Amino acid sequence: MTRLDTRPYPPSVRRALPKIGLYACLAAALVLMLVGVSLLSLPSVVPKLTVVNPGAYQVHVEVSGSGKDGWLDLGAVERESTKTLEELIDQGHTWLFRFSYGGVPAGETVVVRSALKRDGWRITVPAEVTERLRQTGMAPSAQ
Repeated sequence: MTRLDTRPYPPSVRRALPKIGLYACLAAALVLMLVGVSLLSLPSVVPKLTVVNPGAYQVHVEVSGSGKDGWLDLGAVERESTKTLEELIDQGHTWLFRFSYGGVPAGETVVVRSALKRDGWRITVPAEVTERLRQTGMAPSAQ
């Protein structure tokens, strides 16, 4: 018959084991919290963006970063008017604006962030957008 050794751990070892487990759990919880906070961080925003539409067409505007990974819908800007959007997601170094009217593409324009900032976060719909829409034979928007 084999003999089973049932001697308890010495007191110094018995006290250290629970502390090691507690410290490991605390460290793991801290790591999980840090990972969670980094995953939940909000994107940076610009306080406002003003879109000026001097043309005769209501223009639908979208914006994307340089990678065109996704388009942010800024909505329609009435003819000969201005629309200000607040707390807009920062698109990074390069902002790509896309314009359309009635589902008809009317052009794109690229603006670097520093130029937008210098201009007070204001962009004007290019005259080429109005000209393209006019050339398609579309009637101007009602006032």
